[in-house]
Amino acid sequence: MRPQITTIIALTCACACGVGDVDVPALSSTDSTSSTTALPAMTTTSDPDGLSSGDGTSSSSSSTCTGPIDSSSGEESTTGGGDGVAYGDCANHPGCVLPEEVCIFDGVRGVCSWQDCSDASDCPALELPGPIPESFAPAVVACVDVTGDGVGECILDCTEGLTAGCPEGMTSWVVNGQAICMWPILPAGGGQCPDDDLGMAFGEYLGNVVGAVDDHYPLCSFGGGEDVLLTWKAPFAGTFRFSTDGSSFDTVIALLDACGGTEIACGDNQVVTFGVVDHSMAAGETVVIVIDSHSGAIGSGDFVLTVAA
Repeated sequence: MRPQITTIIALTCACACGVGDVDVPALSSTDSTSSTTALPAMTTTSDPDGLSSGDGTSSSSSSTCTGPIDSSSGEESTTGGGDGVAYGDCANHPGCVLPEEVCIFDGVRGVCSWQDCSDASDCPALELPGPIPESFAPAVVACVDVTGDGVGECILDCTEGLTAGCPEGMTSWVVNGQAICMWPILPAGGGQCPDDDLGMAFGEYLGNVVGAVDDHYPLCSFGGGEDVLLTWKAPFAGTFRFSTDGSSFDTVIALLDACGGTEIACGDNQVVTFGVVDHSMAAGETVVIVIDSHSGAIGSGDFVLTVAA
């Protein structure tokens, strides 16, 4: 597992069933059809490997502004922050909510943070929706100087649970050795969903992500690149395995509860180059399977999805 090196910019935001009873078909080997609208490349200075754990090294700067400064261009960005509560999203929305907040932003992820705290008791309470599914170790409010400027910032410490412990929609990233919850810049989307419907079939499905739209950011990994969205319905109640073992590139697999819905599971093996998710489902329940890349590198783009009970 390689450490990530992140350039952090702190921005002052004063601008506020049963098997035997069901006839289950097998998946056929076929190429998936994906929409082909291109997504502009996102700017980052990060090595995304080891996203949810590992040691991080970062440098920081601060500036008074109306939005984040792009770490590659040094110009004011149109992505900013705040969604009405503390620890808001300053990666996708302009302006933090409170004058005391800064936007901790690295060009790809951001979070509004209350500045100049002495300990956690100085920090706003966490009012964001909890992680889905519920975590064994949810993130906790902490006061840490994550930007290295000598001033404490209120953050959501996810050292124990990592991304699984972060509020819904947030991802874990290590900044100056501290795992914190941050909001990723959401991809532009615009592709069709699903790209293909697998019905209730088990077995292997062969596809390719080249030319597909970047519709989803898997929260367990960097996942910045073209992705394919597939629907699958459980023929009976049970736990099912979704795996991309055998794919030609470093893959990540995520499950959504619907097209454009909530991410309910994510798998990105940090040791091997494929993702695995084991997920319990009710009979007739449908999920959207997202096949994405670990860091945007897709090579030939060929993937193998295996669905098994």
